[in-house]
Amino acid sequence: MPVKVEQVPTTFLMIPLDPEPERLEERLPKMSYLVTGGLGSLGSALIAHLYENTSNRITVLDNLKGRTDILQIPQRIRESDRFTLVIGDIGNEQLVLHTLKDKSVDVVIDCTARDQSVIDRSPTCGARNAIQGLTHLLNAIKDYGQVRRFLLVSCQTVYGLSDGVESAPLTPVSWRGAALMSAEAMLHSYVVSYQLPLAVVRLSYGLINDSLERRLDSSDTANVNLITVEDAVRGVVAAVERAQNAEVWNIGGPRDYSVEQVKQFINGKSSAPSSQPSKFSTEKASKELDFYAKNDLVKALTALRNSSQPIHSSGSVAKILLYGSKGWIGRQFTQMLQEKNIAYVEAATRPGSDTDDAIREEIVRVAPSHVISMIGRTQGEG
Repeated sequence: MPVKVEQVPTTFLMIPLDPEPERLEERLPKMSYLVTGGLGSLGSALIAHLYENTSNRITVLDNLKGRTDILQIPQRIRESDRFTLVIGDIGNEQLVLHTLKDKSVDVVIDCTARDQSVIDRSPTCGARNAIQGLTHLLNAIKDYGQVRRFLLVSCQTVYGLSDGVESAPLTPVSWRGAALMSAEAMLHSYVVSYQLPLAVVRLSYGLINDSLERRLDSSDTANVNLITVEDAVRGVVAAVERAQNAEVWNIGGPRDYSVEQVKQFINGKSSAPSSQPSKFSTEKASKELDFYAKNDLVKALTALRNSSQPIHSSGSVAKILLYGSKGWIGRQFTQMLQEKNIAYVEAATRPGSDTDDAIREEIVRVAPSHVISMIGRTQGEG
């Protein structure tokens, strides 16, 4: 069934953190979460964790680009009245604001900045998506005024060759790290300017999922910190409880592994990779969030090695806004959509008759993945 549908060292001003911020779950037993970029492997695992361990309502905003698959989210969650999928981009500020209001969102977790594929294809496109997209998202949050916690999921790549400690200068050596550093700086400016409850987690580059080998191929270092998806989710959930004052936490595992040995292990060509104490420090997260990576990394790597290639979704999460549905072609088209179980909405407004503002408002409200117009193509009412 259709889903509801040169390098300049940089440091940021450290804002004092409240010693004991009130836990969200104590104040709001049932909350509304918005997870942007929620159809990737991390976002999907995060959604499943929230669904199974809380009674919160969960809304996903995803533009369906990159490595996304709705089927990564179990069917019982997709069909639950606690889950809603909104197809769109965080750069669509009107859509984000509408979603925040419509779903009475309390907490926002932004996973979109971690998408390496877009940034690696083009530094200009990647920087635009990472910085402008986040800026539109933060603007909407500012205008909404009701978000109690916001967490940006950034990455270890912002450190580059510097020490992997939250207080260290950031000297990224990759496009991705530079784009994410800029996004973090933008977030910091919104905290200083508007006192918004925003924070950052810098996730280990070696997240063990189906894109790990691709990331290792583009690694700038000989060693990689590894962490399982389950541990990463626990770190994100712990951090969002204390998200405020532009605070930053590293979320990763305790040891670093040889990139080449990890790649060979994934391909079944070697035994378990050797390791050494990690340079990516998680001491702050341990002290402040009580976070420790617990899962067996070799077991997770073995499972990744033994898994088949990712199954691409055969289902459609398309949602079509259709103009001209009353004409002959329009009726034939809607019949085909019904037969293929593709969600569609017949537009209430009409280009050429209604104002641009009315049409724009409907598009924002419906949040379609596609807009199709058949107006004037055939005789009839449509």
